[in-house]
Amino acid sequence: MKITVITEGGKKVGFGHLTRCIAISQELKRRNIRVEFIVNGDNSILNLLKGFDFRMFNWIKCAKRLFKEIAKADFIIIDSYLANKKLYSDLSKKMNGRMLMIDDYYRLDYPKGIVVNPSVQGNSLKYRRFKGVKYLLGKDYVILRDAALNAPKKVINREIKSVMLTFGGADRKNLTAKLLRILQSYCPRINKIVVIGRGFKSIERIEEIADKMINLEYYPEAEKMIKLMLNSDVAISAGGQTLYELARIGVPTIGICVSDNQAGNILGLEREGFLKYAGRPEDINFTGNVIQAISELKEFSVRKNMSKTGQKLFDGKGAKRITSEILKLSKEGKR
Repeated sequence: MKITVITEGGKKVGFGHLTRCIAISQELKRRNIRVEFIVNGDNSILNLLKGFDFRMFNWIKCAKRLFKEIAKADFIIIDSYLANKKLYSDLSKKMNGRMLMIDDYYRLDYPKGIVVNPSVQGNSLKYRRFKGVKYLLGKDYVILRDAALNAPKKVINREIKSVMLTFGGADRKNLTAKLLRILQSYCPRINKIVVIGRGFKSIERIEEIADKMINLEYYPEAEKMIKLMLNSDVAISAGGQTLYELARIGVPTIGICVSDNQAGNILGLEREGFLKYAGRPEDINFTGNVIQAISELKEFSVRKNMSKTGQKLFDGKGAKRITSEILKLSKEGKR
């Protein structure tokens, strides 16, 4: 069986779509299924695609080439914010519905196939139901990479000794430097672990303000990223895919919303009791919100409860459930 993954990633669009597709692909490969990628991206994603067959081109503009490339696929997975409804419909017709579409916020009315909303708020979105479409919604389908699934137990320290800053692979709003200055002023004696992605455009600014309490971690791969989480007492994170790994590991987290499609993730995890929401960077009280959240997290019992809550939210079987549904639909399509 051959599955083609169609997605996007890079400095302009971030890395979340690609990393969760890789997580699903890890499970597919365990079941001896051949996986190949077609990615609309740039050279910043090459390291993530090690070990996979892939082709990189703008498949939005080059639809004819895309359809030629998937001609021998038994099934396709598509994860995109850029593809329009017509392209989804054309792909679904080409594959006779043997297609899995990953969504975050009910972006479209999707055509025949499987729709997955792998998020804590997925069940609350009122998708219009269409014949021939199967909906996999909610936290049972949260997609986690192998490194997060196999991590050791997180230890919660009595005091905050380290804070992790992670804003995805690109940090498109240049929040890292801004947050570092806030932390330098408010908690100068706490160690800051700064994750720098391959898509960062302001590394020089970060390096200029770094002091002996700031550890810069350049381009960590999945296993290293999990080690950094395990060594962090608190994380300050954007609202993308990383939030789910932080929850799985049990790192008490302060969430910052950097785009509208992240709001559901953050607010859903806040309702569950896993994180403190500090708002958006453009909010008037943003700095005060961050400081207030850190102050609340100094309480050991608060962090302990948040950690336990996060670890219990997801059982880690999301990719397995999704893979099983892919195989089920593939068999039905061959009858």
